[in-house]
Amino acid sequence: MKSKIAFQTGVTLLEAITVVVLSSIIVMLTVTLFLSQQKGYVKDEANATIQENGHQALEALVVKLRQTGYMLPDTFKKLEPYNSAGSSTSPAPDSVAVWGNFSNFTTNFWYTATQGNNWVILYYKPNFDFSPMMWLWLRYRDGSKSEVHRCENYTVITFMSKTLLIIWFPSGDVIGNTYPAESTYVIASTFVREMYKIQTPEAGHPTLMIYRNYQPGGLEFVRDIEDMQLTYKLANGSIISNPGTSDIKNIVEINVAITARAPTPDPAYKDPVRGDRYRRKTFTSSVKPYNLSTF
Repeated sequence: MKSKIAFQTGVTLLEAITVVVLSSIIVMLTVTLFLSQQKGYVKDEANATIQENGHQALEALVVKLRQTGYMLPDTFKKLEPYNSAGSSTSPAPDSVAVWGNFSNFTTNFWYTATQGNNWVILYYKPNFDFSPMMWLWLRYRDGSKSEVHRCENYTVITFMSKTLLIIWFPSGDVIGNTYPAESTYVIASTFVREMYKIQTPEAGHPTLMIYRNYQPGGLEFVRDIEDMQLTYKLANGSIISNPGTSDIKNIVEINVAITARAPTPDPAYKDPVRGDRYRRKTFTSSVKPYNLSTF
């Protein structure tokens, strides 16, 4: 009887090497595609953040520069520019302080203000936006009486079916004139000072800060704003970086440049000027400050 012998075929060395090589190529292509997509995601996310922060900071500053000086007593400053020196690779941010009745709050007297009082009662208006140590300007429409006080605190009450606003001043800050009760002839309005400057409250995150009314603590407005540069065009056509007091009323245009930076460095990118790994973009605009000529 003849026996049957079964032969089993195996994988040759060449076949095994071929499988390993093909598998390696597939893995390399997959990793390369993933890293490429990851780099694109990091870049897109950084650019989106830069666009959002840059536009927000620029638009807000342009609005305030356009309004600066609105409804102020003639004796008050309307704009305070502060220029900082720097280099092309490490620019020092400028700062600027604007003054104005930005909430457009104007109302009339309700209660007779007697000389020596450090408080006043006014008709309440919904657009009242209290800011600690803001200024309250009281005056007759014809300008015959005018005075300014600092606002320390306030409260809103309802009395005789009227919604009223009580504003207190510091103890030594008292009313200097006597005004008639429920007067439409006496105007009361508020104004504030807002200082815009770049600081770094948290390491690695330069931030556009707002300081209101000389208060020591600033408010974080927009993060990752690295630089702010301002130049001022005067009525005679000259452009200057640091206008003096006598130049303020002659400013006809303010040019603003805001540089926004990505929150984190990108290992796949190198800034051609600064040499670091942060992506950044500069946003520019110009604004005409309509209320400076009355300084």
